[in-house]
Amino acid sequence: GVAPGTGVAAARALSPAITLLARDRPREAAALRALACWAGKLTSRVAVLTDGLLLEVGTCLRLFGGLETLYTLALSGATAQGFSVVAATAPTPLAAEWLARWRPGMRCAADRLKACLDELPVEALPVEAATALGRFGLRTLGEVRRLPSAALSRRVGEESLRQLGRAYGECVDPRPDFVFPERFAQALTLPAPVDQAAALLF
Repeated sequence: GVAPGTGVAAARALSPAITLLARDRPREAAALRALACWAGKLTSRVAVLTDGLLLEVGTCLRLFGGLETLYTLALSGATAQGFSVVAATAPTPLAAEWLARWRPGMRCAADRLKACLDELPVEALPVEAATALGRFGLRTLGEVRRLPSAALSRRVGEESLRQLGRAYGECVDPRPDFVFPERFAQALTLPAPVDQAAALLF
């Protein structure tokens, strides 16, 4: 019963044996950077988000034998490194982010972009916009998009309107590429103290 957004007291009531750890944002950022370096084996264009990665794979699909193979390699490789992964594919970066969050596992082709996004809940938008739209009885992005643009701008604001445009591919959505380090170093925590070099050969 514990879910994102559940308070500490409620989580303890639902699961008394739960172990709670303080969030360590610097370690999260370092883990994402390390994962971005690893993702360079799949594509040279990686963008680091606050809570995930965007991989531009359109130019390397033939090299890996298609989207399904590359998708499987990305998920299995990240999982093998101990990460829990939710992922999706889409023709635009923001659509891929939203689908990963609200429809994990979806592979949205270019000709299905509008249909895939129209099904998403208004909660994909910023909280203020989602709340305002919910008060009008709107539940999906498709319903939101059917509003006249002037009325929509008044209800959700310019930034939310721009986000919709970027997700639907109507506005450009450039993302800064991750800059791969010239030298790579990463700490490895060993399960026990090591006194001899032979123990490090693995």
